[in-house]
Amino acid sequence: MPFTFRGLILIALACWSLVATARDAAPGRPADRVVQSELTGSDHRTVRRVPFDVPEGTASVAVRVRHDGANDRTVVDIGLDDPFGFRGWSGGNKSYFEVGLYRSTPSYLPGPLPAGRWSLVLSMPNVRPSATAKVTAEIWFLSEQEEQRGRLVLKDQPGWYRGELHSHTGHSDGTCLSTSRRRVGCPVFLTAQRAADEGLDFIAITDHNTVSHFQAMEEAQAYFDQLLLLPGMELTTFWGHANLIGITAPIDHVRATRSPRDLSEVVKQARQRGAFAIINHPGLPSGEECMGCGWNPVAGEGLEVDAVEVFNGSVIQTQAGLIEGSLSGYQHWLGQVRSGRRALPIGASDNHDPQRLRELQGSIGRPSTVVMARNLSASAILDGLREGRAFVDLVGVKGRVVDLSLVTEQGAVPMGSTAALAVGRTYQLGLQATELPKGAIIQWMVDGAPFAESRDAHGGTLHFVVEFRPGKVGWQALFARVLNEDGRLIAFTGPVYAEVQRDQIAQ
Repeated sequence: MPFTFRGLILIALACWSLVATARDAAPGRPADRVVQSELTGSDHRTVRRVPFDVPEGTASVAVRVRHDGANDRTVVDIGLDDPFGFRGWSGGNKSYFEVGLYRSTPSYLPGPLPAGRWSLVLSMPNVRPSATAKVTAEIWFLSEQEEQRGRLVLKDQPGWYRGELHSHTGHSDGTCLSTSRRRVGCPVFLTAQRAADEGLDFIAITDHNTVSHFQAMEEAQAYFDQLLLLPGMELTTFWGHANLIGITAPIDHVRATRSPRDLSEVVKQARQRGAFAIINHPGLPSGEECMGCGWNPVAGEGLEVDAVEVFNGSVIQTQAGLIEGSLSGYQHWLGQVRSGRRALPIGASDNHDPQRLRELQGSIGRPSTVVMARNLSASAILDGLREGRAFVDLVGVKGRVVDLSLVTEQGAVPMGSTAALAVGRTYQLGLQATELPKGAIIQWMVDGAPFAESRDAHGGTLHFVVEFRPGKVGWQALFARVLNEDGRLIAFTGPVYAEVQRDQIAQ
């Protein structure tokens, strides 16, 4: 059958209605409001406003619109007004959208959500004279906590997910070469594209003291449907820098800069709101070259964080490959765990130019953090990081896994968990690894001191086991470092924590 102009229009409308957005999944609970409108032939080529009231304290308005007139070729286009006027228009290309303070579904404007009378705008380009239809709009008023969780699931299966936890774009000091080879502020899209090209599963974009990049991430997420874009911010103060991953609103960086106590309080509040807090590049000097880049020792008093950036790509490059040189965050992290704090060691590029050669440290994904999570979603990745079952891959080998566990009388204890051990007893520490190079060396560590070493001549998929016999009472951290045959560090596990007590049976 030959195509007609009318047929082409119907095909276009059908495709238009199937456009995916970054947040297609409606909240998993009943709507707060359900409003309905009845349409008849008299509504042909008319516009109708359907009012509803938005309560105080709403962080995001979510709307899903359906109608039952499709068989009669009824067409309903959608828009939204807030109490002050236009808020967006999506026509027939979306049946579900969200409007928030800092990010909204494309077609709609982010911004303040004033309480009061809003209007769903319905436009009817076509209603046949004899047709009737019912339009149903479900409306949710989302809290900040619901916004924070994130409902987008890109892969619904447990696994090791590889990601980048520290990157910058033109929304702060990230730059790249333009099409005319000028250095310009780099768009979010180019950073996401590079992460996708590197085979990463997620990337946190952490521009300095701002959340202006959130809307660009929202617009890009639908396109990058195999790469999870995690919102974040690098809190930059005179006392040190900290990444806050998973936030959905700004953090009071001005207050955080006033004093170490204020910094601690701001980070505490961010964590209470769901952020995963990381101390960034703590070994860097702080001075005129980069005020506040290093971590002021005074700032550590009373500060609670989730992780320490032990390996920063820019620092590694500065040290000409000396991973554990004086500028590394390794000693700072050891100080955290020796004092009895649970802190995940992470690695990130701190990338400021997505066009950086991939062979260089500081390119996106070098180093990367690999986390075991129940699925590929924001909430699952953050939960996996909090649980501590993660390792750092310094050279970005896709498919590499380095999984540490401790075997006790109660069973296997994974990275991030705590085992109750007894002085003088013998336990087994195991490392399951894939994609290791030939000649790999495993250094087994307790509180930063090596107690055993394993070597393998073949590489590939391997399982190493050593015996660990605690010699003193107290809190200890067990971890493993993986080196290539030339002695260069290539991977670093998260710790298994041990609470060592005296052997009551022996006594």
